[in-house]
Amino acid sequence: MPSPAERVGQRVSLGLYIGLVTAFTLICSLQVILQAWATPAIGLPVNCPQKAESLLQGLRRAREAARKGDSEQHSLELFRTALGPDWDAKNSIANACANNAPSSRLIREIDQLRYAEEHAVRYEARELTQRRQRVSTLERELGLDPAPH
Repeated sequence: MPSPAERVGQRVSLGLYIGLVTAFTLICSLQVILQAWATPAIGLPVNCPQKAESLLQGLRRAREAARKGDSEQHSLELFRTALGPDWDAKNSIANACANNAPSSRLIREIDQLRYAEEHAVRYEARELTQRRQRVSTLERELGLDPAPH
């Protein structure tokens, strides 16, 4: 049985250990949260109509790129990659253009269109994959050699 001094030492050691682990965890969590949700700063002044057009062009590129995917996941990856750098700063652009009502409305609409386009990419890719699987199954049933799709 440990002496009273040893028990106090164990408790102090345990308290220090728990305190260090907790502090480390909190600091790391805070850094991750700030990286994930912080709005990146963009240089001023911002040409709001030009930035809105850049977002729209990125969306058009992404839509075209998604058509080249061979699965839902691949199509989504191509879509998101092709959006371009302005989409990484979309929140900063929206904040910078908040006082420009027409551009602000356009950016909000383009953002909603992006979500709709991404949903369509998911749906179309899923449907395309299912159709390819059905055709392959029917080809096998007819004794044909299914070509890779």
